[in-house]
Amino acid sequence: MSGGGGTAAILGVIAAKRREDIFRRFRERAALSASSALTLEELSLPKRGMFRMQTLKGAVVEVDVGRYYLDEDVVERQQQIRRFVVLGLLGLMAVALLFFWLAG
Repeated sequence: MSGGGGTAAILGVIAAKRREDIFRRFRERAALSASSALTLEELSLPKRGMFRMQTLKGAVVEVDVGRYYLDEDVVERQQQIRRFVVLGLLGLMAVALLFFWLAG
């Protein structure tokens, strides 16, 4: 076996940290609605990578050219989906382990 699973897990943790860092910046600066939207300079954020991904997913919304806010409802939905996926994977692993234990 190669270490692919471990590498994927590490990359997932790094992505989660970057995502939470972006969300934290918006929350700390109270950029949580169209009326409180801020520029990337005000948020001290680069317009690349995880930031772009969150704009595509709708968690970060651009209201005027270059002014953004965090949509907490979308963030909550994203978190619910991630929890559902993780619980589903854990359930599949439990079923597989039970199967192998019973077949063993």
